[in-house]
Amino acid sequence: MPGLPPTGSLALSGQEVVLEPLPDLDIGPETTTSSARHNLHFAGKLRLWSNFVIDALNHHAIYQWSSGPVITKDPAPLVPHSLSHEQVTVGDENGAQGRFNQLFGDYKSCVIQKSTRKTPDTMIRTTGGHPLAVGEIKTPWVDEHSFSLAMRNGQIAMYMEILELKYAYMTTYNETMFFCQEDIVGQTILLYSDVIRHDSAYVPGLSATVRQCFFYLAALGAETSSHTTSPSRTTGWVTSIAD
Repeated sequence: MPGLPPTGSLALSGQEVVLEPLPDLDIGPETTTSSARHNLHFAGKLRLWSNFVIDALNHHAIYQWSSGPVITKDPAPLVPHSLSHEQVTVGDENGAQGRFNQLFGDYKSCVIQKSTRKTPDTMIRTTGGHPLAVGEIKTPWVDEHSFSLAMRNGQIAMYMEILELKYAYMTTYNETMFFCQEDIVGQTILLYSDVIRHDSAYVPGLSATVRQCFFYLAALGAETSSHTTSPSRTTGWVTSIAD
């Protein structure tokens, strides 16, 4: 019958989809090896967004979910050609970006574009093209892309300032961090979340899936997406690093 999922497939509601971890990235036998980090230093104040995961869990709990199915999923055990497996093999940043932008959008698809010579990798946007959050995607197999080394990299903060967006995210697909600009006594600080892994499981009151976190960030952006950065007069916001 038209409109019904194939026999044996599982119909998932929006709430069930958000509770699903991301599939493992299918990385090819050959990959790029160079770092894509920009020579930018975040000179402002950083502070842990300590309540981010709990707030994401609470948002998930109180959201008025529709019970209707939104996607179908093959039942276990999955056969090798199942589309419930990752079937796109990646080996460079463009490939990793594609796994995200099939769900979000790219910068050029947004109706409001600020003047900048650089183009962000990805955007969370409304169906009408209004930007809600800006994102940066790096490959997970390059050591210099690890978040322990990238905490002070100023690329995502630069995009937030230029595009006047309150929320942002940085991801290697395997790991994701979320960011928020917040003003304290007239000065903007950058809040950062704990690292959320792509395979993080939903545990009520303890941990969220990365999908839950993205859903929460989009909801925050839908409430208030714009923000004008007020950097410290002594340190500034983002500075260039000499090669």
